[in-house]
Amino acid sequence: LMRVKMCASRNMQKTNLFASQQNGSAADAADYDKNQVLDLLLAQKMAFTQDFLRARNLAFSGNKLRLRERLANYVDSQTLSIPDLISLLNQIEGWGRQHIYLYRCVDRLVEDWSSEAFAVSQLKRAGLIDLLDAQRTLLLPEVPTITSIHWSPSRMKLVWVEARHWEQRLQDEDIAKADLVWRAYKRHISRGIVTFEWNLLNGRAMLMIEQLPRGFRYSESRDFFASEMEPIVSLGRFQPIQVSKAIKPIEQSEPVRCRQIAFESPTGATAQFTSASRSRDVYQDDTFESAADIMRDSTIGSDGNFYWQKGGGLSRELHCRIYGHDQRVGIFGQHREADVRHVLEKIIRHSS
Repeated sequence: LMRVKMCASRNMQKTNLFASQQNGSAADAADYDKNQVLDLLLAQKMAFTQDFLRARNLAFSGNKLRLRERLANYVDSQTLSIPDLISLLNQIEGWGRQHIYLYRCVDRLVEDWSSEAFAVSQLKRAGLIDLLDAQRTLLLPEVPTITSIHWSPSRMKLVWVEARHWEQRLQDEDIAKADLVWRAYKRHISRGIVTFEWNLLNGRAMLMIEQLPRGFRYSESRDFFASEMEPIVSLGRFQPIQVSKAIKPIEQSEPVRCRQIAFESPTGATAQFTSASRSRDVYQDDTFESAADIMRDSTIGSDGNFYWQKGGGLSRELHCRIYGHDQRVGIFGQHREADVRHVLEKIIRHSS
């Protein structure tokens, strides 16, 4: 058995936006290690990097090793820069392996933020006006650091980057000597992107947290970044969208393969159905289908694990899960922005 131990809690790392900006300033001038950047980039799906090179009329063919050689040569020849690759990494990580909280704006906040003068005044007050429509290319900042702010009359977007330190328990590597025992842990560091995006035309917003290591809590990360946003805009003025309402409509009317679904009764009792494998729909079992038919009218959906099928707006199959306990949507695997938005729009529509 293995367990993950956080090296430090969110509270220990907590810093406000002003401190984050100061910490990031020194990192802007850092001489990033090329191999570290390439390691992080090539841990993602190759297709995204190949699309990036193709758009610049640069050679992109070959396996992952050959692609790494190409990228290294482009950097050495100054055809591409390290900031170019970090910006690409931000784009890829910003849409793959996301856990998302969806919101609606509940007051006149949209009207205020639709004004450029208002947006500029708020960012000046927060000391962040220099980041408006700009981007700082940070790789692994030790504290969560805001790296870009975009504003237009139709959208506002805030992006943070953070280094995530964690430890993995390795029991087989423990050392026992007499009455002393050395417990073994393997240290890990990963890179995380967190994005708050707000549509100023319809008032909908989302907080997107790139997948956390096991042992981290998404609710804690959500609350941490809500406090980081406070000098700019208060997340408390938004109403969370109850995505669990979408579970039953999705499994009944959308082109999905239902891997797992859970129902909850008015008294809090739950029943969960899981298919025999990831490639099979739970309703291929006649017994479970009959049981679910009986439950639907008197229960609510509390958990839905779906594979959305390619076609009808999706370029490839997309695996997502709706977590009713904290009204969160999980998107698994690397996906294109258009595909993620397509599925989220469906979930929002079914949640109303």
